[in-house]
Amino acid sequence: MHGGHTIGISHCAPVVPRLYNFDGNGGTDPSLDPTYAAYPKTICPPVPDPATVLGMDPNSTLSFDSHYYDIVEQHDGLFESDAALLNNTESALLVD
Repeated sequence: MHGGHTIGISHCAPVVPRLYNFDGNGGTDPSLDPTYAAYPKTICPPVPDPATVLGMDPNSTLSFDSHYYDIVEQHDGLFESDAALLNNTESALLVD
């Protein structure tokens, strides 16, 4: 269902740990492209407002397309589960 992340929004709460305190070290998930990580940080502060949302696929939030796989390949996936697709040889081939 990962391809489903190409359309829709997420609340900030699920991604804040990945942005600000990954593995409890106070930093950003090292598998996340630092340039991309700056984008969700502009929307989601360390203590997020429960009503704040952001697009799961920033360039095509309202379109069901293959752009999601492009961003995953560039390490720009919003969720840890997106990044995990590149950790397995078989799933990485599907992303490519």
